[in-house]
Amino acid sequence: MRHAVIVRVLGRNIGYQTLLNRIHALWHPWGELQVIDLDNNYFLVRLDDPKDYEKVLTERPWTIYDSYLRELRIGGSKLKQSRKMLNTVWQFKNHLRPRQ
Repeated sequence: MRHAVIVRVLGRNIGYQTLLNRIHALWHPWGELQVIDLDNNYFLVRLDDPKDYEKVLTERPWTIYDSYLRELRIGGSKLKQSRKMLNTVWQFKNHLRPRQ
């Protein structure tokens, strides 16, 4: 089962590759980690391992270049709707990715 969080680096614009490298260096994930650029400095991060997800949400605050990395977790009554929306975004972005 995969888990997702939306992240943003507060007070700083950061590129996709830089964020991906810094997240790997900070979180040291056990499972696979995937990042999608959602525009406006927001990124969707999917984590395969539940332990990685818990670590991201509990061992904070995280910083990148002295700026806080804000994690947004969607829950409550809108959780099912939010997961459907995130899966739709994920499928759309994957469809646009060039085939290798």
